[in-house]
Amino acid sequence: SKTDQFVGPVINRQNRSVVQTLFGSFWNIILWPMRVAYKIVQTLFQFALTLFFSPGPPTQRQAGQEVERFITEFDNKHGVLHPRLYHGTYREAVSHAKRHLRFLLVYLHNEDDPTSVQFANNVICTNLLKSVVEDNLLYWSCSVKKREGECVAESLNRAKAPFIALLCFKEGQMRMVYKHQGFATVEQIISRLTTSIVENEPHLNTQRSTRNRDRVSESTSSQLIMQEQDVAYQESLLRDQERSRKKEEEERAIQRIQEEQEQQEREKEEKIAARLALRQKLKETLTEQ
Repeated sequence: SKTDQFVGPVINRQNRSVVQTLFGSFWNIILWPMRVAYKIVQTLFQFALTLFFSPGPPTQRQAGQEVERFITEFDNKHGVLHPRLYHGTYREAVSHAKRHLRFLLVYLHNEDDPTSVQFANNVICTNLLKSVVEDNLLYWSCSVKKREGECVAESLNRAKAPFIALLCFKEGQMRMVYKHQGFATVEQIISRLTTSIVENEPHLNTQRSTRNRDRVSESTSSQLIMQEQDVAYQESLLRDQERSRKKEEEERAIQRIQEEQEQQEREKEEKIAARLALRQKLKETLTEQ
């Protein structure tokens, strides 16, 4: 019948579909170990490339050049209405903040990330942040797309842009006392920065007082050392003068003794000569008689 004619092809198609599914599953089972092995080899190969052919951290000169390029690129894209940037490497900025006991604000940017672009436009490039930062902080920034920025992000607990952090010299080293990753309003960032500054300013004040005392102590010590050196020099000069005086007296005494001896020798010779002359005269007188 027509119904049998219609059902027959449907059953055949269903049978073929079942066969194909079974065949596909069987083929997937066979290929599965090969796929796993391929993924393992691919992962190991990528790891080896990363391990042996990674560019590594930039040199000091390269890092400085990357920071300068980033500053130019950032100004061109977002304008110059942002806190005054420190021109130098991250290491130099940290050293400067440590040496002058200042807070260091670090911002890591990524121009390819929409959140970073939004953060740059709505937080970094605002009069509000500019006034707060330039009055209190040293400001350094770089892109994580550059090796210098990438290395800094890695050192700051693998930070992801947009990332902002506040560092200060505390307990003998530079420590991160505040950090924020992702978007936030400028008011939120300033509020948290202000809180961190207020909480950690006493540590910097303590270090400043200690350094001032050390400087005063060093100055006082230097003055005492100079005074001691002057006294020692004067004493040495007096000793030298005394030795010279004694030496001159000894030389004069020796000279007097020599002169007295010579005088005695001359007198002795004169007496002998007079005695000989008298004897000769007596002899001549006796001969004449």
